[in-house]
Amino acid sequence: MKKLAALAAVLGAVILGACTPQQQMVGPVVAAPMQRPMVQQACDTRFRFLNNSGSTITRIQFSSVRRNDWGVDQLGRRVLRPGQSITFRAANADRYDFRVTYANGRIYQMRGVDICRVRQINAFNNGLRAI
Repeated sequence: MKKLAALAAVLGAVILGACTPQQQMVGPVVAAPMQRPMVQQACDTRFRFLNNSGSTITRIQFSSVRRNDWGVDQLGRRVLRPGQSITFRAANADRYDFRVTYANGRIYQMRGVDICRVRQINAFNNGLRAI
């Protein structure tokens, strides 16, 4: 009788074991080298415009070098007093031309600025500089 009970217990364990999910053997994982995307990723086109001059700026204009005009005045009815700054976001990752008009009528221009490499445009008494 003991042998029959032991056999029944073994058969029951085998049958139950067949119903439980089995762990799969996993081989080594080999990572393929990452491919560089063919398309250039977009850059952050935000930049700060800082008035480091002694004069008030009344107009700031910038546009892609692909355009034939300066674009709209980005300040609108505002002005940028000495020491003040403002943040802009260019529409596209491109090279841009900048034009600044001071309250005294003086105008400075800077052309071909790669907006992806620049974080700040500084206006000085003697011109513009991108950093």
